Amino acid sequence: MPVMLLRQEDIDAGMSPESGKKRTEYCDQEVPGLYLEARAGSDINTYYLRYKDANKKTSHHKLGRTSDITVAQAREVATGLKAKIVDGFDPKTDISEVDGVLTYGKYMREYYLPHVKSHKRSWESDKRMFEQRLEKEFGHLPLDQITRAMISRFHTGLKESGLAAATANRFLALIRHSLNLAVDNFELLSQNPAAKVKMFREPVEDKVLTPEELKRLLSMAIYFDPPLANKIDPPGMV
Repeated sequence: MPVMLLRQEDIDAGMSPESGKKRTEYCDQEVPGLYLEARAGSDINTYYLRYKDANKKTSHHKLGRTSDITVAQAREVATGLKAKIVDGFDPKTDISEVDGVLTYGKYMREYYLPHVKSHKRSWESDKRMFEQRLEKEFGHLPLDQITRAMISRFHTGLKESGLAAATANRFLALIRHSLNLAVDNFELLSQNPAAKVKMFREPVEDKVLTPEELKRLLSMAIYFDPPLANKIDPPGMV
């Protein structure tokens, strides 16, 4: 089991088992217990967390495939699980099956979208935004394993990819609102990890009025404040 710093560029390029082996576990230097399993003949590898259960028996918990999550996300999920394991949590028994885990994707489809469909006129816009980007980024993650750092990194990445600040902020607003409902309405979370992620400052565009628009504006101002007529000499009104 070679120990190394798992790097995203190496993972993206495709990590293969050591020479002569069908599978190799590459252990991460940064987060003890986290490892990447590479199998011969497969372009997609898998992240696992190795830990000891309450009986001091070594167990392994699958975190996700390299095609679904980044090494940074795998580290964050592994670190969160390790903290819970110290308190007696056992992923193998407390999370019975991967399909039974309430992921963000499952939450959005089974809780959030049905709810907003009945309460929000623009719910279809939420659905499109979820399917366009949020599902790929967070859909596979357990709802309670999404962190503020993950959300902040995603938000920043949207802007760095060329999206306008306002567009990036719309995605953040959807994440924040969806997780607010998970806390307040459905009681699936104790707190919202997106609550303190800051929106980008959006540039304010100056509106230049046309002469006709200015004329109408001043006419309304004078209508509501007749003495104002003695103080201004607007073009086209003399």
